[in-house]
Amino acid sequence: MTAENRYDLIPAVFSPMSPDGEINLSAIESYAEYLDKNGMSKVFINGSTGESLSLTVDERKRIAEVWSRAASSKMKIIVHVGHNCLPVAKELARHTQKLNANYISAMAPNFFKPANIDHLIDFLKEIAAEAPDIPFYFYYMPAMSNQYLDMLEFVEKAQDRIPTFAGVKYTYENLLEYRNCIVHWGNKLDFLYGRDELLIHGLIAGANGSIGSNYNFIGPLYLKLVKAFRSGDMEQARLLADKTAALAGIVLSYGLLPVGKVYMKKLGVNCGNVRSPLQPISKNKFREFLNAVAELELDKL
Repeated sequence: MTAENRYDLIPAVFSPMSPDGEINLSAIESYAEYLDKNGMSKVFINGSTGESLSLTVDERKRIAEVWSRAASSKMKIIVHVGHNCLPVAKELARHTQKLNANYISAMAPNFFKPANIDHLIDFLKEIAAEAPDIPFYFYYMPAMSNQYLDMLEFVEKAQDRIPTFAGVKYTYENLLEYRNCIVHWGNKLDFLYGRDELLIHGLIAGANGSIGSNYNFIGPLYLKLVKAFRSGDMEQARLLADKTAALAGIVLSYGLLPVGKVYMKKLGVNCGNVRSPLQPISKNKFREFLNAVAELELDKL
């Protein structure tokens, strides 16, 4: 693809952990090499897939530091700095500024919630101000934040009040709203589609980039999907959409984080296991999962 029509497929990466439950920074370099080999151009770190709110502030900083070095010339990094505690989120943003990371992102606080969009923007503006040289993405995922917002109102206001506002990581199923955001501001802002199981629908809506957990597992197939869609081969695009969505469904049915981290080891990157309160998947359940995946015959696509 040329620079003008490049599509950014961005894995939301897991946070590797050792058997004793500590973060395993030594696994990140091989993780970066694996994703680079699979054609990924950017990574999203310390997000939901990265168990960010189960990590300490120091752990999130150290993960960002190592990813910054490991990605280096290979990939650009988006660092999620969101937190329920505003001073902590600002501290993480300042740290990201020092790393010269490429982008930062933050989701809405999910315990004490802003009363309205204006209050949310006030909160996010303070975070973004701590990294004044880095583009800022709002991480919209109402399933986790339990805040269903009018994104048209949000974007209209945020672009005027947050100087570094670059767009939205849109992890929601409202494709009409998503499309309207692109129609209104797609020429100057990014709207990264965040439902990988619905990627073909995001493409139809006009997505030029997407973030998702399943890009860790079968990124090359998703890139084939994008290529087929953009070349007009809709039969192939639909086939790949069905297969990738089927994998996403299987992963979700066994638990994205518990099964996903073990699946990564099967694929060559040791991400360890999940941190409590999440619980590891049993060996029997993982065998069931692998059998279900094998029936998809993804290797034949």
